[in-house]
Amino acid sequence: MIAKTIREYAAKKLGTEVSKDYAYDLLHRHGWRKIEPSPRHPRSDSETQEEFKKNFPRWWHPPFEPLRRKTHAR
Repeated sequence: MIAKTIREYAAKKLGTEVSKDYAYDLLHRHGWRKIEPSPRHPRSDSETQEEFKKNFPRWWHPPFEPLRRKTHAR
């Protein structure tokens, strides 16, 4: 909603219509960014997700990397 408000204000101030991109470019230029929570899927089941979190193994093994021989410069 902020971009819409800025777009309307800029149009009034400039005396001409401005595009939606103009408002987003203005926000980007001043370092604003859109921060909002991730959307939830309409068929997601929070109980199943919590059960999964409780029963998920807490250990993790990093990928195996074979040991490399150190080569000495001669």
